[in-house]
Amino acid sequence: MMELLKKVIMAILLPALFGLTGAALAEDNSGREVEIIRDAYGVPHVYADDVFGLFYGYGYSVAQDRLFQIEMTRRSVSGTVAEVLGGKYLSFDKKIRSTYTPASIKAQYSALAAEQKAILDGYAAGVNAWIEEIHAAPEALMPREFLENGFEPVAWTGMDVAMIFVGTIAHRFSDFNSEVENLTFLNDLTARHGKETAWQIFEQTKWFNDPGAPTTVPGRNAQSGRWASLRLYPGDLPATAHIGKPLGRRFARDPRGEYLDLPDHEALAYLHQVFAKTGISGMAGFPAASNVWIMGPKKTADADGVFLNGPQFGAIHPGYVYGIGLHGAGFDLAGGAYFASPAVLFGNNANIGWGSTAGVGDTVDIYAEQLNPENKYEYMFKGLYRKMGKRQETIAVKGGEPVTIDVYNTVHGLVDLFDEENGVAYSRRRTWDGLELESLMSFVDATKAKNHAEWLAAAARDAVSVNWYFIDRHGNIGYAHTGRYPIRPKDSDPRLPTSGTGEFEWDGFLPFEDQPQVYNPAQGYLANWNNKPSDDWPNGDPWFFLWSASDRVDFLTGALEAKDKLTVEEFVAINEAASYADLNLPYFIGVLNRALGQIDEARLERRALAFLNDWDQAWDDSDGDGYYDSPAAAIADAWFTVMIKNTLKDEIGGKFFYRYASPGYPVDSREESRRVGAGVSILYHVLNRQESGLDFAYDFLNGVDVDTAVARAMTEAVEILSDTYGADPANWRLPVPRQIFRTTNFYGIPQGSYPTTKSIPITQNRGSENNIVVAKKGIMTTRNVTPPGQSGFVAPDGATGPHYADQLDLYARFEYKNLPLTRQDIERQAESRTILKY
Repeated sequence: MMELLKKVIMAILLPALFGLTGAALAEDNSGREVEIIRDAYGVPHVYADDVFGLFYGYGYSVAQDRLFQIEMTRRSVSGTVAEVLGGKYLSFDKKIRSTYTPASIKAQYSALAAEQKAILDGYAAGVNAWIEEIHAAPEALMPREFLENGFEPVAWTGMDVAMIFVGTIAHRFSDFNSEVENLTFLNDLTARHGKETAWQIFEQTKWFNDPGAPTTVPGRNAQSGRWASLRLYPGDLPATAHIGKPLGRRFARDPRGEYLDLPDHEALAYLHQVFAKTGISGMAGFPAASNVWIMGPKKTADADGVFLNGPQFGAIHPGYVYGIGLHGAGFDLAGGAYFASPAVLFGNNANIGWGSTAGVGDTVDIYAEQLNPENKYEYMFKGLYRKMGKRQETIAVKGGEPVTIDVYNTVHGLVDLFDEENGVAYSRRRTWDGLELESLMSFVDATKAKNHAEWLAAAARDAVSVNWYFIDRHGNIGYAHTGRYPIRPKDSDPRLPTSGTGEFEWDGFLPFEDQPQVYNPAQGYLANWNNKPSDDWPNGDPWFFLWSASDRVDFLTGALEAKDKLTVEEFVAINEAASYADLNLPYFIGVLNRALGQIDEARLERRALAFLNDWDQAWDDSDGDGYYDSPAAAIADAWFTVMIKNTLKDEIGGKFFYRYASPGYPVDSREESRRVGAGVSILYHVLNRQESGLDFAYDFLNGVDVDTAVARAMTEAVEILSDTYGADPANWRLPVPRQIFRTTNFYGIPQGSYPTTKSIPITQNRGSENNIVVAKKGIMTTRNVTPPGQSGFVAPDGATGPHYADQLDLYARFEYKNLPLTRQDIERQAESRTILKY
């Protein structure tokens, strides 16, 4: 026992001690100090008098907690993974190297104001200070993952810090594009159906704008009414309702153990498959999407305002969100930073709170460049063949020879793909190209804002597509859909590649004031689950976000509309309800009852319908037996799967049916975030053609009436369920997949140690973290949860510290920890203190 205790002390407490002794031994050139106070959950609160010192303390803290994670993030976004992990990552590095232009980032970095550069340089210097201490005592401080993979940490630069933002926020959230794939899909449809029918099917599976889609900016679609009778609050709830803490009984009765260490190899293989299939930089390997809901004084019963943000980055270990407090040099805030970036995306200062979700706006176009038949590296632009730009990239490979690749660009951007057979190259034009660091600094500046006007001014400078949210200490609330959006020629189709010969160039950019935004809406609340921003805002080109009249944000707005005023705890309880809610069935239960209501009650179809009608529409396992509580879950999954297949597969064809096949239910541990999928959205319009705001001219049911098609699908579904589970519908219960916190990042690159993978017993459709800001009597208070824990440090001998996974249980039970902001509150919760000199 004493030996174990010594190991823990070496692995966890020694870093803090080294923070003191290392500083004392270092040459004191300036006498300036940084103070780091860690609270009860290990969150560092950094105090310094100048910007460099403040971010020096930030970088030092991050390196203590997450050095291997940020190292692998740096390598993931710069394409240097093969250098340390070997040749199997060479194709990955090649792809990444061809998705950004280092010279552009360097030019932006050089052009930064001195204070802005101090943020990046100070952060890098803090990381390097901790790396020096590791090299001085590697037997205690070297993160185990470096030893497992046979390499050591190396020094950071301010450019490296900048690239964390560029490669995650920009390339992860604003580089979505599937135009080439959309074109391939359309060509495939044309080959099988002819041009006219192909266009009908394409328009009805990838529409521009569904006028019935719910919006975040209030408009004619603000209220859907589908959840008007939502049973959400105490006194109105059945025994299985998702409110408060009773769900904790799940863990005591779970026969598989509360938290398991699971192998991560399947996740790694899956992510590689996804990346190879899409070829899209920035696409997450797993479904991921975020939500937020906010109330002002009009809706809040016991406060002036309340804000809950659930950014969804996927469940990984260590987590993507890093808790941090910054105090001094114009900063006084506490919150969470994505990938420990200098930009704290979720948090509050004494005056305002803020958060964000992915905007999914169309800020990227693919241009089809007409190649010179005599030279594929020349392309036609405005009547002349131009030579492509070229740079060479040399990729180091562990255990192998360096590999050199050529990266080409046109006037529109980097070349993604050469299609020599058709004499075309596809280049990627981004509205935010050259503005990545300006966008980073807009997020940084927002954290210093004192009011809505200052916050909005920062939002206007963000070029990447992100939804921004605001609350102040008096309960004023706001929203802005940020990003830089091109004014395209009227006869171009942004869903498909655009001709690059010069006739379809952008005509400037949409002014920020014309983008969706609102301040203190009359309804008294705002909600977003990556849905449509405003009535007139069109879909982007990716197929996986298809804004439709069937949208999961309806659940949030229904919950907010269920009562005239909500208490803070009722407001927070929406998170648990939404995390288990069936997001599909409310749109289809009416047509199911109409189609099946006349069938003999003894038939399995009617018994299945009875389970659906009696269901609380929650994918939950309240008794912890490892199976979803109601057979209705299995029935819904089977019926939607069959109905989508019967309706769409013959028209879409097998090559592209994967886009639409899944109803998006939690039947697999890979499903970390669920939405009303593209196939379900199309199905909604097919079955409601008369009420649909879209022109569904093509008959996907091939002449069969709706009720007959619905009934046939249910017959097929119950036959499948009977064959699988037996004839008694009461036994049709699906096993619950665990929510696995994988040790690979969104590119499938290892960023933790395989034996440390964690899980909780059931998947939850919620943010990877949750941040709750309450405004009351002019004071802002915050609770949050950032699982698995603040620290990702694994000592050389495998020991971990108390904050390695101490938020996992909180997260699983929908509980939250306090995040202190004032010096008094931080001191009250102080666990350790470090003084650094720099």
